[in-house]
Amino acid sequence: MTQGQIKEHISKVHARHYNWETKGTAFDYAHDLWDTALQCIEHKDTADKTELAKQTHDILHSTGSLAKCLTDNFRKLVIIHHVRGLTTSRTIDFILPDETLKDVTPFHVFKFSNVCGYDNIKNFLLMRVSYLRGVHN
Repeated sequence: MTQGQIKEHISKVHARHYNWETKGTAFDYAHDLWDTALQCIEHKDTADKTELAKQTHDILHSTGSLAKCLTDNFRKLVIIHHVRGLTTSRTIDFILPDETLKDVTPFHVFKFSNVCGYDNIKNFLLMRVSYLRGVHN
């Protein structure tokens, strides 16, 4: 599948879930993105779980899907933890496993080892939200 075709498939998911944040359906949105990304991966039957997670992460990253999930509400969560004195790394480690956030942020689903993988998502978030550490000062 070409990059253009992948973007087209992923764009349809974004259109179906355009109001996921206000509806509180982050879990469904993330699951749909994951399922669609898997459909775009060639040879998924022979790839191991780690390789599938990396390819899923790469598809979601290259199509801008991960960036779309990085909402103002997610950033507020990060700032709240920073205000409590936590580093960005510890903040992410508190947010990702929090079951109460499964319908608040798609990253809750993306972190699983069979989706994008914890380390892939954590590294993406570290790069994208570390600047928030100084926002509350």
